[in-house]
Amino acid sequence: MGKIFIPQVVTANRLRVGDVVYLGADEQWVIDLGRATIAKDAAELAALETAAAKSVDAQEVVAVYAIDVDATTGVAVARSVKERIRAARGPSV
Repeated sequence: MGKIFIPQVVTANRLRVGDVVYLGADEQWVIDLGRATIAKDAAELAALETAAAKSVDAQEVVAVYAIDVDATTGVAVARSVKERIRAARGPSV
């Protein structure tokens, strides 16, 4: 029996201004986690990571990685506290 895949999105920081961004539709970076493209399996995640690598090569973003999300409503919600704070784009106080 295979490992259960937890839905994921790809996140990074915009190189020039440092904004937290997420890979959305048409391989465009968006600042709203709710607009991120959700990978529902390993193949979809690999495709997102390949697209993100192109943005790294083009020096658009840095620090690319995938995060686990809850996607039961069809809109990504970060599962970890750290990523919910990053998605809120504000202070944690």
